[in-house]
Amino acid sequence: MPSNDSSESTNQPAQVALSADGGATPTRLRWVMIGLAFSATIINYLDRQVLSVTAPLLKQQFAVSDSAYGLILSGFMLAYTVPNGRSGPMIDRVGTRRA
Repeated sequence: MPSNDSSESTNQPAQVALSADGGATPTRLRWVMIGLAFSATIINYLDRQVLSVTAPLLKQQFAVSDSAYGLILSGFMLAYTVPNGRSGPMIDRVGTRRA
């Protein structure tokens, strides 16, 4: 008869370091992940703002009118909006571990 010890060890949750008062303390990896998420957010924000900063140069270089440039920016923002609207329901259906 096989022992259940090996199957029990695979079902154990990850161990978390406990502080003196019994609460979980963040590990160094957790802070690295928070830092990476914060950095990605800042880069994403700056990336979106660069189109408005470079608008005069782009409109002059490509001879684009204000209304045409507005359409270009609308398309750019639509490219962000559509995947975001689809990824939420996909994550709900599939789960965060598999996505």
